[in-house]
Amino acid sequence: MIIVKGEVYSLYLLCFDVSVSEIFSALLYGNELHLLSDTIRKDSSSISDYLLAQEITHTYLPPVLLSLLPRNVYPYLQAILYAGEPCDEETGIYWGEHKKLYNLYGPTESTIYATCKEIVEGEVHVIGKPIVNTTTYVLDEYLRLFLWVE
Repeated sequence: MIIVKGEVYSLYLLCFDVSVSEIFSALLYGNELHLLSDTIRKDSSSISDYLLAQEITHTYLPPVLLSLLPRNVYPYLQAILYAGEPCDEETGIYWGEHKKLYNLYGPTESTIYATCKEIVEGEVHVIGKPIVNTTTYVLDEYLRLFLWVE
């Protein structure tokens, strides 16, 4: 599992399905969860300051905010998770070289995430393998099962 004991902060509003994953993945592993104000949540410089001041170890950031996050040294930050949209290659390469970077993917119908992939060498468009207790299928344009070999 990618969550370890530490400081985790929540970016998403409670009405958004991703917040469920943020909250429970943090608390189930004994982490301290930080709920951010709208003022901090909407400003990449404020997020950066918060990550540093509060010694945050894990965070969820949408790719648009991740691309704007100041490229400071975050000595306590161990992992960045993103979901909801693709991450641009340059951002993925940078953060993947400096921190553990995970792409969490899943259609809304799957209730948050269906797959997870640690990003290495800029593989930002790879959605990864199914999470525990999940099966994924890739279909072609005719909704037939698409088979491939790794």
